Amino acid sequence: MNIPPLYKRKSDILSLVDVYLTMLCEQYGLKKQIMPESLKIMESYRWPGNVRELKNIIEFLVISTSVPFITHRDLPEQIRDNWKLEIPQESFRDEKSDNNLLSTNNLNLKEAMAQFESQMILNALQSSQSLRKAAIKLYIDHAILIRRMKRLGIQFS
Repeated sequence: MNIPPLYKRKSDILSLVDVYLTMLCEQYGLKKQIMPESLKIMESYRWPGNVRELKNIIEFLVISTSVPFITHRDLPEQIRDNWKLEIPQESFRDEKSDNNLLSTNNLNLKEAMAQFESQMILNALQSSQSLRKAAIKLYIDHAILIRRMKRLGIQFS
């Protein structure tokens, strides 16, 4: 009996993700959910390692994420890089001016990314009472938030 590769059985991917997520969360005593955008990306991935690769990725996600919601940022690079996530333009709007994109006209990509990251971190810090709560809002681990703040020169009082 010859079973077709997983990428030819797209309808099986979400069911397998659900089964493995439930099984592994129970095994490790954790409660995790995979966000819809992550499921969409996983569904479009070719899965060259088939079901074994899928199970290993789910296990990696369950163990490595510190927050209960697994987002597209948590996915391994090889899966994330094969997908162009459609992000609404509203995500890039400056809170001070609803109609203008963040001013990045005279910046290179690295500088623009640092400016955007700084603004996201500052917004999360302003609306949170602790670094851990800000990290949860940003869907990152608090240790990563601290490292990024240090790199960007942001201090939390």
